[in-house]
Amino acid sequence: MIEIGIPVIIVSGLGIFFGLALSYASKKFEVKPDENIEKIRGLLPGANCGACGFTGCDQYAE
Repeated sequence: MIEIGIPVIIVSGLGIFFGLALSYASKKFEVKPDENIEKIRGLLPGANCGACGFTGCDQYAE
C-alpha cells in the first residue's frame, strides 16, 4: 500500500502546484481585447462569410 501511496501523493502535489502556476500565469499575462475591434465587429452584418476575402467578421475587423 505504501509503495503506491507515496507516488500518488507526489503526482497529486505536482498536479496541484502546476495547476496553480498555470492559473496564476493566465491571469498575469492576460491580453485584453481591443475595444475598437469589438465596436467595428458590432457594426458588421455577420452574413455571407468569406465574400470579402476574410474567414469571418472578426478577422475583417482586425
